[in-house]
Amino acid sequence: MFPARAAQPRRNPVTSLEENLPRRVMRALQAVGPPHRTDGGGGAGGAVELSGRPGQAGKGLRAAAVLIPFIPFADGWRLLMIRRSETVTAHRGQIAFPGGGVEPGEDPWQAALREAWEELAIPPEAVERWGDLPPLETVSSGFLIHPRVGSISPEILPRLRPDPDEVAATLTLPWRFIAAPPREGDERLEMETLIHDGHSYVRPCYYHGGMKIWGASATVLHQLVTLTGAAGDDP
Repeated sequence: MFPARAAQPRRNPVTSLEENLPRRVMRALQAVGPPHRTDGGGGAGGAVELSGRPGQAGKGLRAAAVLIPFIPFADGWRLLMIRRSETVTAHRGQIAFPGGGVEPGEDPWQAALREAWEELAIPPEAVERWGDLPPLETVSSGFLIHPRVGSISPEILPRLRPDPDEVAATLTLPWRFIAAPPREGDERLEMETLIHDGHSYVRPCYYHGGMKIWGASATVLHQLVTLTGAAGDDP
């Protein structure tokens, strides 16, 4: 007879996701699909066509880029986010990722790194590049946003210098909060329906610590969770 096999402890899916996060995200970002349409702020809808090379907006939209910075902490991975000031032109007061318009001659990665430096003083060389998410078209504000995903060291946080003209505050969002499987009565995520120019869009909204994260930032988070979950955690 074969000896009885010891019972294997069940893995917490969130812990597993935390442990394998860089590999999972990089694998997920290889499955880049067509761009998603949002509410200018928000939810995923029908795909739109892109014209030109990366950094060149189609359909009269202005190209923009944001940096999605993951940070490893002792208790798990977190995402660095900002609250926009009330004096910026677009997305005033929103919880967002550092970023802005793509300047002539830049590609989206260059723009995302430049904006992260200008808004928070994150050195470009301090960012480890993980990959790219599909572009997001924002309906209300007229941007085509190119999300760029990477990681930075937690040692950078004390040296951040937020630009007060653009950034009202910084915060870190636990990845496990976003990635945890839904449960009954869960109020972290709400799917809202928006009507814009006669079209209906569904947009995700996250609630954490009294804050509402919506718009393109919430769509980026939702994409990351969806793509990372689909990538699996095989070696």
